[in-house]
Amino acid sequence: MKKNFLSANLTKAAFVIATVFTISLAFYACSDKDEPNQENPTELKDQAMINGKVYKIKSAKLVNKNKDLSNLFLYFENGEYMVIHAYPKHNDTPMYMDSQDYKWSVLYYSNDNKIKFFVAEDPGNDKCDRGIIKFSVNQETGLCSVEIKDGHIPAKSNTDGDKQEYTFATKWADQAQVDNSELQ
Repeated sequence: MKKNFLSANLTKAAFVIATVFTISLAFYACSDKDEPNQENPTELKDQAMINGKVYKIKSAKLVNKNKDLSNLFLYFENGEYMVIHAYPKHNDTPMYMDSQDYKWSVLYYSNDNKIKFFVAEDPGNDKCDRGIIKFSVNQETGLCSVEIKDGHIPAKSNTDGDKQEYTFATKWADQAQVDNSELQ
C-alpha cells in the first residue's frame, strides 16, 4: 500500500513538471523574434529604439550630396524618420557621439516633419553625452548599414529640437533607394 501511495505522488509530481515545461516551451516558441531585449538594444534588427519604444524601419533612401557626404533616411512605420549624415571616408569606424573626432550627424523628425533632435560632432551643434555610431554607405549601389548604441541627448542640450531628453539606438543594414538628384 505504501508503494502505491509513493508511486502515485511521484507520478503527480512528474506530470506537473512535464506540464510546466511544455507550457514554457510553448511560450518561448510563440515569442516575437523581432522584439528586441529592451535592456540590450544591440539586439535590434532593422529597428530603432527611441526612449524605450521600438519602431520597425520600413524603408530607406540614400541621398548623395557629393562624394564626401550622403544622407541616409530611415523611415519608421509610424511616419517618423531619422537622417544620418554619413561621410563615406569614415565607413565602418565606430565613433563616440560625445566627441569631435569624426564627421557624423543624426536628426530625428516627427511625422509632421518637425525636428525632435539634431546632434552632430561639430562645435556649433547639439551634443550627445554618450553613444556610439557606426555606419557604412556605398554611394553607387545603395548598400548601407548603420548602428547607434546607447545614444543620449539631455533636454538642456537639445536646443535645435523640441527641448526634450532622448535615448536612442538603431540597427539597420540593407539596400537603400539611391537618389543622386542633389549631387554637386
